[in-house]
Amino acid sequence: MPHPSRIYPSDEELGKRNDDYRPKRVNSWLGWRTRLMQYRKRRIVALLVAGFFTWVIWTSTLGSSGIGPLGHQVGKVARIVTNMPELQDDGTDPIEPTGPPPRITDEEALRAVEHYFSGPIRFFRLADSLHAISKTYGHRTSNRNVLFAAANLKSAGTLLPMACEMAKTKRNFVHIAIMGRDGLTLQELKEINGINDKDCSMYWHDARPDYSKWSTDGRMSVSVSAGLNHMNQYMHPQALFIDGSSQEDAYFSKAITTKANTYDIPIIKIPDGKLEDFRWATRLDSGSLNAWYKPVVDILVHAPPKASGSLIRLLRSLEKADYSGLPPPRLTIDLPPDAEEWTKDFINKFVWPPRSAEEQKDPRKRNELRLNHRIARERVSPEDASVRFIESFYPSKTSDSHVLLLSAQAELSPRWYHYLYYTMLQHHYSPYQPVKPSQLAGISLENPSLHLDGSTSFKSPAVADVQDEWYSKYSEDSAVPFLWQAPNANAALYFGDKWAELQSFLTHRLVASNHAKAAGGSSQKKKLISSTQPAWTEYLLELMRIRSYGLLYPGTSDSSDALVTVHRDLSRPAEEFDRPPSDSDSADESDSSEAFVPNPEDKGILLAAESLPFGDAQPASQAAALPLHALLPFDGELPELPHIPMLSYDGHLVKSPFVARSAEDLIEEEYEASLSEDDPDAAPSSSRPSSAAVLASRFARTFRTTIGGCTSTDATRVRKVVSGSARDLFCFDDGTDNQFEDPSRVDKSGEPMPPVDPKDSWTRWGEVDEEAEKAKNEQARREREAKDRADGKGIKWQDVG
Repeated sequence: MPHPSRIYPSDEELGKRNDDYRPKRVNSWLGWRTRLMQYRKRRIVALLVAGFFTWVIWTSTLGSSGIGPLGHQVGKVARIVTNMPELQDDGTDPIEPTGPPPRITDEEALRAVEHYFSGPIRFFRLADSLHAISKTYGHRTSNRNVLFAAANLKSAGTLLPMACEMAKTKRNFVHIAIMGRDGLTLQELKEINGINDKDCSMYWHDARPDYSKWSTDGRMSVSVSAGLNHMNQYMHPQALFIDGSSQEDAYFSKAITTKANTYDIPIIKIPDGKLEDFRWATRLDSGSLNAWYKPVVDILVHAPPKASGSLIRLLRSLEKADYSGLPPPRLTIDLPPDAEEWTKDFINKFVWPPRSAEEQKDPRKRNELRLNHRIARERVSPEDASVRFIESFYPSKTSDSHVLLLSAQAELSPRWYHYLYYTMLQHHYSPYQPVKPSQLAGISLENPSLHLDGSTSFKSPAVADVQDEWYSKYSEDSAVPFLWQAPNANAALYFGDKWAELQSFLTHRLVASNHAKAAGGSSQKKKLISSTQPAWTEYLLELMRIRSYGLLYPGTSDSSDALVTVHRDLSRPAEEFDRPPSDSDSADESDSSEAFVPNPEDKGILLAAESLPFGDAQPASQAAALPLHALLPFDGELPELPHIPMLSYDGHLVKSPFVARSAEDLIEEEYEASLSEDDPDAAPSSSRPSSAAVLASRFARTFRTTIGGCTSTDATRVRKVVSGSARDLFCFDDGTDNQFEDPSRVDKSGEPMPPVDPKDSWTRWGEVDEEAEKAKNEQARREREAKDRADGKGIKWQDVG
């Protein structure tokens, strides 16, 4: 038995249970501190030093660019600004603050920042001027408002003379908007630029925001957009002129271009140093300016064989022409089958549209030159040559897509494109013309020197032939623009709808020829145009005589002012006529019912078999040194279509279809229309010029019966004319011959009466002209009475006293 002391030891700890020795809970923070203190002190010091240097670099480099603390403080300026103008308790308008806006307290940091304010935008001087233009009919989307806008004072000085000249013409309501940072008042700006409100009646708008002198570029950009938004609501400008040079502020040019595109306002940028060259734009009305970017011009060059020198001369003149400020035309060259090597080498280096040396290095700029290469054929008939040429172009949009035909013998003036654009906008796109340009086929750049037969010298009309007394102050022998019922293949633009109609006319003309050939007949006709001109001009001449179309010729007075020089020193017949006669050719010609057969009795017509005389070498045009308005008659002022004299195809003065006809004219035209249809070229019965509409009506009836396959009864009935189609001139048994005009809507000359246009009773200021309305109603009454007398009594020309 063990000793009791062994069983119960004296040390009480030896008798404790196991759970009495569990460890106590230690605080977690004390544990983290204990672990942190285990790192060496050197590492802690190194981390602190690295963090300090990182902070120093970040504040010194990024802060100055607006990303760091400095930029953060500048961005908060708008929120720190105090004393902003607020609406008073009594409801009155706030007062515009003066002086600079408050800055943040750190002046040292903002000392280098001049334009620092980016707060809310307010226009304190714009509302009054916008409310004062109610009489300009700015609430209408179509009006006569034209806006000139500028931010830089130098740009404003460039535009103000142009705006003043436009205001003097009184065709438009001219508005000036100043939208920059400068603090000059509008009155001070007028005095500096010598603007007198009496001589230059313009509307001025101060569209500068508050604090404009200290505003950031971003705030000014928003201000320009907001200002144009307000002006568009009250003004609806039809066109916007700005300075296109580099002196204009970049924020302004970018912001106003973007905003104007949103509202479909055409922006006209005046290139640097081209103000004098664009003075012609001040003569245009707002409707023409609104169509600034609508015309699309396609240049078509038909290169004849073995004429490399002439072609290269033409292309160089195209390259040197002035296209600045205008959308450039497109260019297509129709190369002959045997194009010479130097022609190919020149075209390989030719770039279109013309670019500067820096722009040519830009890989994003592509050469837009288009080439057609004709396939070699032993012989091309006049009919085939006409079809091949006319089908080489078709307008994508007949109202705006036009074709410019250039001969390789032509050499263009540097101002040719400006003239073409000016004339197109004035006569084809203006909605305020007194008449619609439905009888205007196109615009010629060449002044003719010979008649269509190529042998008789041509005499152009003079001021004495202009149908307006306003031009009597000029010399009676001065040259004037004129209309001529004659096509031009050297340098002329044809409108898209007329070119589409020509293609339709040729299509149906060939069908009629096939019908005549199947019936054992023939549709051969006397050739009226010299063989130096291509065969397709004969078809166009027929169409122009039927429709009473005219081509507008410029009427420049001197050869040195010519828009184009045609070099006839190496003239040759057209390609389809340039071949010696042979027995096989004679047999082929007899089989072709469409071949034009020259009249052997007409000694004035140059036959293809004859050797053509060399013309005198024409000097190149010297018009490069003069602006366009100095080259044209009447100081660049284009006469309206009713005032322009018109010549028939044979050079006789006729009454233009654009001139309004009185009751006496209708009676005379009735008698003229009753003349024998066997001779559509019969002379008028009186000394007065014959009416182009009557001559066209008589020739159309003859054409329908001899070529169109119509009976005499159907030929006298007036069919409905569809734009771009010549189907009404032919009678085919295809079930489409029942589209006739209402007899009550046909006048005595055989032409359909035009529908009443509500715009004819509006003046150029948009107000109803009561006197014009009374005169129009009186004229209509007289025409009805004349018609009743003629129908009831069988009145003739001899009965008129």
